[in-house]
Amino acid sequence: MSVVAENRLNTQVLTEQVFDVLVIGGGVAGAWTALDCALRDMSTVLIE
Repeated sequence: MSVVAENRLNTQVLTEQVFDVLVIGGGVAGAWTALDCALRDMSTVLIE
């Protein structure tokens, strides 16, 4: 799958779902926050 096709698929998935938490930034703090939210059964998306 090409990068363009993969990006379109990812965008489609993100626009068709509702998330409890959106974390922007995949550094240490962002990754930890996303993990913590997911472990608390929150629907979480992490965008780098």
